[in-house]
Amino acid sequence: MQLPHVIFIIASVALLVFIWQRDRRRTSRQRARMFDLCLPLFEQPQFTQRSSDFPVLKGRYRAEQFTLEAFPDTLGYRKFPTLWMQVTLAATLPINGTVDILARAQNIEFFSPASELDIALPIPASWPQPIQFRANTDNHGLDIAPIETNVATLFADNRIKELLFTARGLRVIYQLSQAEKSRYLVFRMAEFEEMMVNAEFLRELLDALLNMRNTIV
Repeated sequence: MQLPHVIFIIASVALLVFIWQRDRRRTSRQRARMFDLCLPLFEQPQFTQRSSDFPVLKGRYRAEQFTLEAFPDTLGYRKFPTLWMQVTLAATLPINGTVDILARAQNIEFFSPASELDIALPIPASWPQPIQFRANTDNHGLDIAPIETNVATLFADNRIKELLFTARGLRVIYQLSQAEKSRYLVFRMAEFEEMMVNAEFLRELLDALLNMRNTIV
């Protein structure tokens, strides 16, 4: 191989590495800012991020401990990748086992335990469809009647995907963003245009979880 060709190959590889590193740093910075708008909501916020991964935010809101974390979903067939946000309220609940409410199930929700829950529970008429209501035991101990309206109001927003109850607390998952269509169709890359968490929406979500927790206990 002639020297000019070798130089060209080395230069091309170096350029690709530079572009990859630049894009990785930019992605990391964008993801690191996704909680900026909602940080004032929390006392003692703790922010962690590994490399270019999506960050995790832990903090106290109205004296209760919450954890926020985002994760991408690229498993859906014939749909654009989705960026989900998981919000967890740590609390001791009088529940035995696991109770799950899942909207628009596609049987590819890797983040959900719904497929492992054998007990199908009666679905209140006020809840939007399609929706699944399942548990891993008949003796789960969750009285849904006092929070039926709260759940219906929560799932009226089609960004809400799942609400999970366990003895250790509540967890809700909602859609934060979808991949940029043009970039995904051409490059098959899951780049998300909108990643900033809206503070007012998050406040309403945190309050909804707290209200359900207080009703249950």
